[in-house]
Amino acid sequence: MKPQVIENYLPDVQEQLAGIFEENPSEELFSFEAPLCDNNQPLSISNEALPVLSFASFDLQQQETTMNTETHVYNYASNSDPSTQAELTQRLYSATDEASSYTASNETSHNHAFDTLKTMIDIDAMTLQTQNQPSIETQDIDQTINNYHQFQSNQLSNYLEVWLKRPLLPDHCLQIFHGWKNGNNQLNPTSSLESPSNTFSDIPSKASGGFYLRWNNKGIVVNPGKKFMSHFHQAGLHIKDIDMVIVTNEDHETYADIQEIYELNFRLNRASGDQQIIHYYLNQKAHQKLSTLLKPHSKSERNAIHCLELFPESPEIEQVKLGDGLLLHYFTTQPQFSLTSASLRHQDLSQSNLGIRLELSKSHLGETSHVTIGYLSNAGWTPFVGQHLANCDLLLAGIGNTNQNDYSKIVHLDECLGYYGVCSLLEDTMPKLLICTEFGSREGDLRLELIKKMRSEYQESTTTILPGDIGMYVDLQSLSIKCSITHEYVNPSLVKVMRSSGLFGIMNYLAPSSYL
Repeated sequence: MKPQVIENYLPDVQEQLAGIFEENPSEELFSFEAPLCDNNQPLSISNEALPVLSFASFDLQQQETTMNTETHVYNYASNSDPSTQAELTQRLYSATDEASSYTASNETSHNHAFDTLKTMIDIDAMTLQTQNQPSIETQDIDQTINNYHQFQSNQLSNYLEVWLKRPLLPDHCLQIFHGWKNGNNQLNPTSSLESPSNTFSDIPSKASGGFYLRWNNKGIVVNPGKKFMSHFHQAGLHIKDIDMVIVTNEDHETYADIQEIYELNFRLNRASGDQQIIHYYLNQKAHQKLSTLLKPHSKSERNAIHCLELFPESPEIEQVKLGDGLLLHYFTTQPQFSLTSASLRHQDLSQSNLGIRLELSKSHLGETSHVTIGYLSNAGWTPFVGQHLANCDLLLAGIGNTNQNDYSKIVHLDECLGYYGVCSLLEDTMPKLLICTEFGSREGDLRLELIKKMRSEYQESTTTILPGDIGMYVDLQSLSIKCSITHEYVNPSLVKVMRSSGLFGIMNYLAPSSYL
């Protein structure tokens, strides 16, 4: 209700109020019970003369103070000033001490509630901020992962830069990475059991590695076993020097590092944007195991996995063209047919290992050079194997283990060529250079002893016989050997082989100029 409307009824209201207070004391008027007349009957108040007013927000039974109408603020017609409105409220409803106490209490309670609410809001905000931001532990994990990825990226960049700055490789070479890793353990039979100078863990059970050859600017890896890539990089070679990988055996030890080749090539292709396609030619059993691992990452790689299959109705030897001047022949190390008491039956060709023969040709200035390389390992000797490896210039033969019956030429071994099998293969093929590799360690380090015995038996042969070990380097055109000291190429018949000290020590190949 506006102030000007109240002014119209003010005289009548004051008169009526004055009459009420004269007849009824204030303690009776504001009690919870209605005041009584002399006859103990409730006082009857007529409201006919009172103007009809509606004070919806003003309850006389709840408010114990009266309006202060003496102030000049009461007579303002209109006022929207907040300070003036506050003064009007204070003048109209002046607070009593109890009200002030109640107000103060309410203010204290309000402040406490407000502070509590504010604290809860702050806690929620902090919780939300914590949820939105990773914890310290998560940040540490993320940072470690980022640091490692950055480290890998830097390593790949440096690895690629080394290849770009490196001089061109010789184009007609063979490097052997098969052997024991730098054995340096001294055999001391007088050592006590309490403090042995040599332990079983120090004696290698198997040699490891593989071979790498380069021809017509194509790099070929054969049987990349354990530690192949380590020896490969130590020789200054690069993953981009590999164009093809050949796996002849089904034993996982034969191709243990093939997945490392695959993964390193993939990461370098992704980092550099250049597609280096490596083709894999795999033994049938090896193909079954590796085809799910060597998956193509691009359309250009979808035909990079090849299976070296053999079928009973096919010729005994298959061939695959690897590139210009590169022809691969492969055959099973077991006969296709075996005579049993029942009948002539087919062998399971997928279970056998493969022998290979590489025919390499090169044209230069109108002249063509030819080199044939044969390789056989993890297989016993049979007469037909020599026929497939006939006329080889260079023969790589994996000896494996031996025993007295073997090196006495009494009986051939079944699981490997052995000494007797290599001698029989030598008689069948008569290569210019025979390199014996993949020596077994079951009877100790017999590399030099076996080769000495073989040389003495075939001293009239035109074949030069050498033991192969990690670091041996052969020029394929001249079949000369690089000296381990002077790095000059030497006729293989003039090379001296020296085994380093220690059991299963690495061998060095010396030119006449490096010794007296």
